[in-house]
Amino acid sequence: IRMEMPIGETISGRVINERGEAIAMATTQFSFEPNEGHSFSRSGPRTDREGRFRLDSVNSEVEGAYYITVDSVAGYQPIKSRLNLREKEQVIQLKPGHRMSGVVIEAGTGKVIPGAEVYASRSEYQAGAFPSWFETERTDAQGRFEFTNLPSGEFKVASRSGRMASGYEAIAHTDRDEVVEVKIELYEWEKLVPVEVE
Repeated sequence: IRMEMPIGETISGRVINERGEAIAMATTQFSFEPNEGHSFSRSGPRTDREGRFRLDSVNSEVEGAYYITVDSVAGYQPIKSRLNLREKEQVIQLKPGHRMSGVVIEAGTGKVIPGAEVYASRSEYQAGAFPSWFETERTDAQGRFEFTNLPSGEFKVASRSGRMASGYEAIAHTDRDEVVEVKIELYEWEKLVPVEVE
């Protein structure tokens, strides 16, 4: 039995901002979605000082689509970009993100919760919109958080550290200068300690 594996191609590209400047040291995610069957993904290369990346051994003969995701650059919206294998160099341009800030509060006591995990999702479902939710850093010592990677629009904000207070929903709009309060009841297994606001 003789098996021949395709050599594969090398794909290179750059990640830039809205002004055409390089985004250095950006982490990427590489994925493939076949026309039939299961998709797969893995950690991609990190961009160099000039914002460049390279992917080796890409099989262009398989029917499907290859993607590069860049979703962890502070101040920029996440992007999932389909690779054009016919292009000599892939150019992925990031869009500036909108800001939204807030504070996580323990329902019932009014104390703030440092170290809480927060995420945001679009208030209305949009088919095909990427990503499904947006991440940010955990809350600081004052229970505060800030998103810098959102597209313009209205978002629901919640915490993975606890359930939302009964009948309460935290909704905020990126175009309004407001501080959204996320009121939660900590899960029983959480070790976070609420504190008084100074």
